[in-house]
Amino acid sequence: MQMKNTGSFHRFIKRLLTVFGVVLACFFILIVIVFVKSCSDVMPKKSGSYYVELAKKNQADALGDVDIDGEISGADTDPKDTVKDEETIRQKYLKMLAPADDALDYKWANDHSESSVIGFKYARDSKAYESLFGFPKPTLQDLYDAIDGNTNLSEKHRTFLRDFSRDWLAMYPDSDLSVFYYNLKTLRITELTDCEIIMRAMSTGVAACYVPRDNELCINKEADIFDRTSNDYVVMVHELLHVCRGTKTKIGGDAVSISFFESQDMGLYEDEALDTYFALQLQGLDQKAVYYTLQSSYYRQLMPLVDYDGNDYMNHSVNCFIEKVQEAFDRYGISQEALHYINLVDSQAKEHYKPYSDRDYSDFSELYETQVQIYALQHLSSDMTQEETDQAFEEFWEDITFNFENLPDPYPTMKKEEYRPYWDAYVQSLQGNGSLSE
Repeated sequence: MQMKNTGSFHRFIKRLLTVFGVVLACFFILIVIVFVKSCSDVMPKKSGSYYVELAKKNQADALGDVDIDGEISGADTDPKDTVKDEETIRQKYLKMLAPADDALDYKWANDHSESSVIGFKYARDSKAYESLFGFPKPTLQDLYDAIDGNTNLSEKHRTFLRDFSRDWLAMYPDSDLSVFYYNLKTLRITELTDCEIIMRAMSTGVAACYVPRDNELCINKEADIFDRTSNDYVVMVHELLHVCRGTKTKIGGDAVSISFFESQDMGLYEDEALDTYFALQLQGLDQKAVYYTLQSSYYRQLMPLVDYDGNDYMNHSVNCFIEKVQEAFDRYGISQEALHYINLVDSQAKEHYKPYSDRDYSDFSELYETQVQIYALQHLSSDMTQEETDQAFEEFWEDITFNFENLPDPYPTMKKEEYRPYWDAYVQSLQGNGSLSE
C-alpha cells in the first residue's frame, strides 16, 4: 500500500511538472511574439490597422485567389479552363494591383473590373459602387438608419458613429459613403483590455484597430477614444476611415473587393498618411496634436498647393492623389515627379516592405529640395530680410519635426543641415528675382 501510494504521488508530480512545462513554454512563445512585434520598425504601433491581413491579401489577390470573409482560399475553376486562360486572369489582376507601367501616366485605377470565370469583382473608385452594391449613394439619414438598425452597437457607439457621419458630410458633402453604409449594417465595436487588443492587433501600444475579416473595430478600454480633444480620438477616426473605404465581402454569389490602394510599394503608406491627415481635419484642433507617420507631416505642408480634399480622398484611389500632386508640381514649377517624390517620402520614413528596383531610394537630396520648394513657395517672398528668411527656416523645420520624440511611430534620424543648402539656394533665387532686404 505504501509503495502504491508513493508511485501514485510520483506520477502526480510528474504530470504536474509536465503541465507546468507546457504552460511555461507557451508563455515564453507569447513573450517572444509580443517582443518581436514591439521592436518592428515596419508596423506602425499607434493605429494597429490591418497589416497582417494585407500581406495575405496581396499574395492571394495577385494570384487570382479569392478572399471571402477574410479567409484565403483558392478560387475554384471549371475543368475546361486552360492554363492559358488562367494565366490571362493572373496577369490581368497582377496588372490591376501593380503601379502604373508608365510613371508619367497618373491615371486613376480602373473603377470596376470583374471575372466571370471566378466570380470576382474588384473596385477602387466610387463610380463602381452603385453597380456593385445595388443601391444609390447613401444620404446622412440612410447612414443614421443603418447605425440605428445595427443591434451589435451600444448607444455610446451609435452616438460616436452618428457624430462622425454628420461631421464628415458637413465638411465634405460630395463624399460617397456607400462602403461605410454597407459595413455599418454589420459593424461591431468591441472594447478590449490592453492585453486583449495586443493579441487582436498583433502590436503593442494600440488605441484602436480595424479587423476587416470580421468587420470589427477594436478599441482599447484604457484609451481616450471618445474624447474629441485627445490623440486617441484621431486614431479612432483613422481606423473608422478604413471602414469607409474598403471591404472584402460576397454579394450575389460574387466575391467583391474594394481597396483604394494597389500595392505595398505605391499605395498603402500614402493611404495611411491621408487617413491621419483627414482625421486631424475632422478633429479641427491644433495640427500639431498627433501624426501617424512622417508622410502626413510632409503632406500637410503640401496640401495647400494641391486641388485635393476629403471628397477626392473618399471617392477615389491613391492614384487620384498622385495625379493631383503632379498637377500641382506642374502648376508651380516644381520639376520633381510626383510619384518619385511620394516614393522618396515613404523610403525616408523607413516603411517599405521591399526595396525599389528602378531608382535609388537611399539618397534623399531630391526630397529635401522638393520639400523646401513646397514650403518656401508659400512662406517666402523677395521683400523679406535675411533674418526673416532664417526665422522662416526654423519654422519650416519645427513644422516637420515638431514632436518626434513623443510619437509612437519609428522615425528616421533627420538633420536640419541636410535641408539648409536647398533653403539657401531658394533664397538666392529670390535675390535674383528681387532683392532681399538686409
